[in-house]
Amino acid sequence: GQSAAAAVLARQALDHEPPMGAYERVLAMVEYGEILWNLGYEEAAQGAWERAWNDDSNHVDVLEAVEKYDLAFQDRSEENDERAEYTAEVIEHAAYIDEEEGAEKAYEYLTALNWLGYGLTEPLLYQQAYYAKKAGMNEEAENIYRTLIELNPEEAHYLDHLGFLLATESDRLVEARLILREALELSPEDPSIMDSYGWVLYRLGRLEEASELLGTAAEIVISYDNPDLQVSILTRYGIVLWESEMYEDAINAWDYAWRIDSENEFLAQTLVEYAEVYGYSFFQERFEEEPGILR
Repeated sequence: GQSAAAAVLARQALDHEPPMGAYERVLAMVEYGEILWNLGYEEAAQGAWERAWNDDSNHVDVLEAVEKYDLAFQDRSEENDERAEYTAEVIEHAAYIDEEEGAEKAYEYLTALNWLGYGLTEPLLYQQAYYAKKAGMNEEAENIYRTLIELNPEEAHYLDHLGFLLATESDRLVEARLILREALELSPEDPSIMDSYGWVLYRLGRLEEASELLGTAAEIVISYDNPDLQVSILTRYGIVLWESEMYEDAINAWDYAWRIDSENEFLAQTLVEYAEVYGYSFFQERFEEEPGILR
Protein backbone atom coordinates (compact mmCIF):
# COMPACT_ATOMS: atom_id res chain seq x y z
CA GLY A 1 0.00 0.00 0.00
CA GLN A 2 0.96 3.62 0.32
CA SER A 3 2.85 2.99 3.57
CA ALA A 4 5.11 0.49 1.83
CA ALA A 5 5.65 2.86 -1.07
CA ALA A 6 6.52 5.64 1.35
CA ALA A 7 9.08 3.42 3.07
CA VAL A 8 10.73 2.57 -0.25
CA LEU A 9 10.90 6.19 -1.35
CA ALA A 10 12.23 7.28 2.03
CA ARG A 11 14.98 4.66 1.87
CA GLN A 12 15.93 5.73 -1.63
CA ALA A 13 15.91 9.44 -0.87
CA LEU A 14 17.65 9.32 2.49
CA ASP A 15 20.03 6.39 2.08
CA HIS A 16 20.64 6.74 -1.66
CA GLU A 17 19.96 3.05 -2.26
CA PRO A 18 20.09 2.27 -5.07
CA PRO A 19 22.55 5.07 -5.93
CA MET A 20 20.76 8.01 -7.54
CA GLY A 21 21.64 11.50 -8.69
CA ALA A 22 20.72 14.70 -6.87
CA TYR A 23 17.74 15.35 -9.19
CA GLU A 24 16.32 11.87 -8.58
CA ARG A 25 16.83 12.14 -4.81
CA VAL A 26 14.85 15.37 -4.68
CA LEU A 27 12.10 13.85 -6.80
CA ALA A 28 11.94 10.80 -4.51
CA MET A 29 11.66 13.06 -1.45
CA VAL A 30 8.84 15.07 -3.08
CA GLU A 31 6.93 11.86 -3.85
CA TYR A 32 7.59 10.63 -0.31
CA GLY A 33 6.06 13.86 1.02
CA GLU A 34 2.95 13.45 -1.13
CA ILE A 35 2.36 9.94 0.18
CA LEU A 36 2.81 11.09 3.78
CA TRP A 37 0.38 13.95 3.16
CA ASN A 38 -2.25 11.58 1.75
CA LEU A 39 -1.79 9.32 4.77
CA GLY A 40 -2.54 12.26 7.06
CA TYR A 41 1.02 12.86 8.25
CA GLU A 42 1.08 16.52 7.25
CA GLU A 43 3.95 17.60 9.49
CA ALA A 44 6.15 14.74 8.30
CA ALA A 45 5.21 15.53 4.70
CA GLN A 46 6.24 19.15 5.14
CA GLY A 47 9.53 17.95 6.63
CA ALA A 48 10.17 15.82 3.53
CA TRP A 49 9.32 18.69 1.20
CA GLU A 50 11.49 21.08 3.19
CA ARG A 51 14.44 18.73 2.82
CA ALA A 52 13.79 18.59 -0.92
CA TRP A 53 13.51 22.37 -0.99
CA ASN A 54 16.82 22.77 0.83
CA ASP A 55 18.51 20.42 -1.63
CA ASP A 56 17.15 22.19 -4.71
CA SER A 57 14.64 25.02 -4.33
CA ASN A 58 14.41 25.36 -8.12
CA HIS A 59 13.50 21.71 -8.77
CA VAL A 60 10.28 21.73 -10.83
CA ASP A 61 8.61 19.08 -8.64
CA VAL A 62 9.47 21.00 -5.48
CA LEU A 63 7.94 24.16 -6.91
CA GLU A 64 4.80 22.26 -7.97
CA ALA A 65 4.45 20.80 -4.45
CA VAL A 66 4.85 24.26 -2.89
CA GLU A 67 2.04 25.62 -5.09
CA LYS A 68 -0.21 22.54 -4.89
CA TYR A 69 -0.13 22.18 -1.11
CA ASP A 70 0.18 25.89 -0.31
CA LEU A 71 3.31 25.21 1.70
CA ALA A 72 4.80 27.70 4.14
CA PHE A 73 8.19 27.81 2.50
CA GLN A 74 7.64 31.46 1.69
CA ASP A 75 7.87 32.26 5.40
CA ARG A 76 10.81 29.91 5.77
CA SER A 77 12.51 31.45 2.76
CA GLU A 78 12.26 34.82 4.51
CA GLU A 79 13.93 33.24 7.51
CA ASN A 80 16.55 31.81 5.19
CA ASP A 81 17.11 35.24 3.68
CA GLU A 82 17.62 36.69 7.15
CA ARG A 83 19.98 33.87 7.99
CA ALA A 84 21.90 34.42 4.76
CA GLU A 85 22.17 38.14 5.52
CA TYR A 86 23.38 37.38 9.05
CA THR A 87 25.92 34.89 7.66
CA ALA A 88 27.25 37.41 5.15
CA GLU A 89 27.63 40.08 7.84
CA VAL A 90 29.47 37.70 10.16
CA ILE A 91 31.81 36.56 7.38
CA GLU A 92 32.58 40.19 6.51
CA HIS A 93 33.28 41.08 10.14
CA ALA A 94 35.46 37.99 10.64
CA ALA A 95 37.50 38.99 7.59
CA TYR A 96 37.93 42.49 9.07
CA ILE A 97 39.14 41.02 12.37
CA ASP A 98 41.53 38.74 10.51
CA GLU A 99 43.01 41.70 8.65
CA GLU A 100 43.29 43.92 11.72
CA GLU A 101 44.09 41.45 14.52
CA GLY A 102 44.93 38.12 12.91
CA ALA A 103 43.34 34.77 12.14
CA GLU A 104 43.24 33.54 15.74
CA LYS A 105 41.09 36.51 16.78
CA ALA A 106 38.75 35.87 13.84
CA TYR A 107 38.46 32.25 14.95
CA GLU A 108 37.72 33.37 18.53
CA TYR A 109 35.03 35.76 17.28
CA LEU A 110 33.20 32.95 15.46
CA THR A 111 33.63 30.63 18.45
CA ALA A 112 32.16 33.27 20.77
CA LEU A 113 29.08 33.61 18.55
CA ASN A 114 28.52 29.89 18.90
CA TRP A 115 28.92 29.98 22.67
CA LEU A 116 26.49 32.88 22.93
CA GLY A 117 23.82 30.76 21.25
CA TYR A 118 23.75 32.45 17.85
CA GLY A 119 24.87 29.23 16.22
CA LEU A 120 27.04 28.75 13.18
CA THR A 121 25.68 27.81 9.78
CA GLU A 122 27.73 25.57 7.48
CA PRO A 123 29.36 28.58 5.78
CA LEU A 124 30.32 30.01 9.17
CA LEU A 125 31.71 26.71 10.38
CA TYR A 126 33.71 26.57 7.17
CA GLN A 127 35.09 30.05 7.86
CA GLN A 128 35.86 29.07 11.44
CA ALA A 129 37.88 26.09 10.20
CA TYR A 130 39.67 28.33 7.69
CA TYR A 131 40.79 30.77 10.39
CA ALA A 132 41.78 27.95 12.74
CA LYS A 133 44.01 26.46 10.05
CA LYS A 134 45.41 29.86 9.10
CA ALA A 135 46.29 30.46 12.77
CA GLY A 136 48.04 27.09 13.00
CA MET A 137 45.31 25.64 15.21
CA ASN A 138 45.26 22.38 13.32
CA GLU A 139 43.46 20.28 15.92
CA GLU A 140 40.62 22.79 16.09
CA ALA A 141 40.46 22.95 12.29
CA GLU A 142 40.34 19.17 12.04
CA ASN A 143 37.48 18.96 14.54
CA ILE A 144 35.45 21.57 12.64
CA TYR A 145 36.00 19.86 9.29
CA ARG A 146 34.80 16.59 10.84
CA THR A 147 31.68 18.38 12.10
CA LEU A 148 31.05 19.74 8.61
CA ILE A 149 31.43 16.27 7.13
CA GLU A 150 28.85 14.94 9.60
CA LEU A 151 26.48 17.72 8.55
CA ASN A 152 27.05 17.21 4.84
CA PRO A 153 28.90 13.96 4.09
CA GLU A 154 28.54 14.37 0.33
CA GLU A 155 30.32 17.73 0.18
CA ALA A 156 33.61 16.67 -1.38
CA HIS A 157 35.42 19.87 -0.45
CA TYR A 158 34.96 19.27 3.28
CA LEU A 159 36.68 15.92 2.83
CA ASP A 160 39.30 17.60 0.66
CA HIS A 161 40.15 20.20 3.29
CA LEU A 162 40.35 17.61 6.06
CA GLY A 163 42.48 15.26 3.98
CA PHE A 164 44.82 18.02 2.84
CA LEU A 165 45.20 19.25 6.41
CA LEU A 166 46.26 15.78 7.52
CA ALA A 167 48.50 15.36 4.46
CA THR A 168 50.40 18.59 5.08
CA GLU A 169 50.30 19.08 8.84
CA SER A 170 50.60 15.56 10.22
CA ASP A 171 52.14 12.16 9.60
CA ARG A 172 48.70 10.52 9.30
CA LEU A 173 49.22 10.02 5.60
CA VAL A 174 47.32 6.76 5.17
CA GLU A 175 44.25 8.27 6.83
CA ALA A 176 44.63 11.39 4.68
CA ARG A 177 44.81 9.27 1.51
CA LEU A 178 41.60 7.41 2.37
CA ILE A 179 39.76 10.66 3.06
CA LEU A 180 41.00 12.27 -0.15
CA ARG A 181 40.18 9.18 -2.19
CA GLU A 182 36.59 9.46 -0.94
CA ALA A 183 36.56 13.14 -1.91
CA LEU A 184 37.87 12.30 -5.38
CA GLU A 185 35.21 9.62 -5.83
CA LEU A 186 32.56 12.25 -5.09
CA SER A 187 34.12 14.83 -7.42
CA PRO A 188 36.51 13.05 -9.81
CA GLU A 189 37.12 16.02 -12.14
CA ASP A 190 37.89 18.60 -9.46
CA PRO A 191 41.51 19.80 -9.90
CA SER A 192 41.82 21.03 -6.30
CA ILE A 193 40.94 17.57 -5.01
CA MET A 194 43.27 15.96 -7.55
CA ASP A 195 45.96 18.30 -6.25
CA SER A 196 45.40 17.23 -2.65
CA TYR A 197 45.29 13.55 -3.48
CA GLY A 198 48.37 13.84 -5.68
CA TRP A 199 50.22 15.55 -2.84
CA VAL A 200 49.47 12.83 -0.31
CA LEU A 201 50.60 10.24 -2.88
CA TYR A 202 53.84 12.21 -3.21
CA ARG A 203 54.32 12.24 0.55
CA LEU A 204 53.75 8.49 0.58
CA GLY A 205 56.55 8.09 -1.98
CA ARG A 206 54.28 7.15 -4.88
CA LEU A 207 55.88 9.61 -7.27
CA GLU A 208 54.66 8.19 -10.57
CA GLU A 209 51.01 8.19 -9.47
CA ALA A 210 51.40 11.64 -7.92
CA SER A 211 52.98 13.06 -11.09
CA GLU A 212 50.23 11.68 -13.30
CA LEU A 213 47.42 13.01 -11.12
CA LEU A 214 48.98 16.43 -10.59
CA GLY A 215 49.69 16.67 -14.32
CA THR A 216 46.02 16.06 -15.05
CA ALA A 217 45.02 18.64 -12.42
CA ALA A 218 47.40 21.16 -14.00
CA GLU A 219 45.92 20.60 -17.45
CA ILE A 220 42.39 21.15 -16.12
CA VAL A 221 43.11 24.17 -13.93
CA ILE A 222 44.82 26.17 -16.69
CA SER A 223 41.38 27.00 -18.10
CA TYR A 224 40.14 28.26 -14.70
CA ASP A 225 40.00 31.91 -13.72
CA ASN A 226 41.68 31.19 -10.39
CA PRO A 227 45.35 32.23 -10.28
CA ASP A 228 45.89 31.06 -6.69
CA LEU A 229 44.70 27.54 -7.47
CA GLN A 230 46.61 27.46 -10.76
CA VAL A 231 49.89 28.45 -9.12
CA SER A 232 49.42 26.11 -6.16
CA ILE A 233 48.85 23.10 -8.41
CA LEU A 234 51.66 23.98 -10.81
CA THR A 235 54.05 24.53 -7.90
CA ARG A 236 53.31 21.16 -6.33
CA TYR A 237 53.45 19.53 -9.76
CA GLY A 238 56.91 21.04 -10.23
CA ILE A 239 58.05 19.67 -6.88
CA VAL A 240 56.93 16.16 -7.77
CA LEU A 241 58.57 16.39 -11.20
CA TRP A 242 61.81 17.59 -9.64
CA GLU A 243 61.85 14.81 -7.06
CA SER A 244 61.20 12.41 -9.97
CA GLU A 245 64.42 13.77 -11.56
CA MET A 246 62.47 15.43 -14.38
CA TYR A 247 64.25 18.71 -13.80
CA GLU A 248 63.48 20.56 -17.03
CA ASP A 249 59.78 19.67 -16.79
CA ALA A 250 59.75 20.93 -13.21
CA ILE A 251 61.32 24.22 -14.29
CA ASN A 252 58.70 24.55 -17.05
CA ALA A 253 55.88 24.05 -14.53
CA TRP A 254 57.35 26.64 -12.16
CA ASP A 255 58.06 29.05 -15.01
CA TYR A 256 54.41 28.78 -16.12
CA ALA A 257 53.28 29.40 -12.55
CA TRP A 258 55.63 32.37 -12.24
CA ARG A 259 54.15 34.00 -15.33
CA ILE A 260 50.66 33.59 -13.83
CA ASP A 261 51.56 35.20 -10.49
CA SER A 262 55.13 36.26 -9.79
CA GLU A 263 54.20 37.33 -6.25
CA ASN A 264 52.76 34.03 -5.06
CA GLU A 265 54.34 33.28 -1.68
CA PHE A 266 54.21 29.48 -1.95
CA LEU A 267 55.88 29.50 -5.37
CA ALA A 268 58.55 31.99 -4.26
CA GLN A 269 59.35 29.95 -1.17
CA THR A 270 59.60 26.76 -3.24
CA LEU A 271 61.95 28.34 -5.79
CA VAL A 272 64.25 29.74 -3.12
CA GLU A 273 64.39 26.41 -1.29
CA TYR A 274 65.41 24.50 -4.41
CA ALA A 275 67.76 27.24 -5.66
CA GLU A 276 69.62 27.25 -2.35
CA VAL A 277 70.23 23.51 -2.66
CA TYR A 278 70.89 23.18 -6.39
CA GLY A 279 72.30 26.60 -7.25
CA TYR A 280 70.69 29.84 -8.34
CA SER A 281 72.39 29.82 -11.73
CA PHE A 282 70.64 26.58 -12.75
CA PHE A 283 67.26 28.27 -12.35
CA GLN A 284 68.29 31.66 -13.70
CA GLU A 285 69.38 30.12 -16.99
CA ARG A 286 66.14 28.24 -17.54
CA PHE A 287 63.37 30.67 -16.66
CA GLU A 288 62.05 32.65 -19.62
CA GLU A 289 62.14 35.73 -17.41
CA GLU A 290 64.50 35.55 -14.47
CA PRO A 291 62.53 35.78 -11.18
CA GLY A 292 63.73 38.63 -9.00
CA ILE A 293 64.07 36.35 -5.99
CA LEU A 294 66.75 34.34 -7.83
CA ARG A 295 68.99 37.30 -8.58
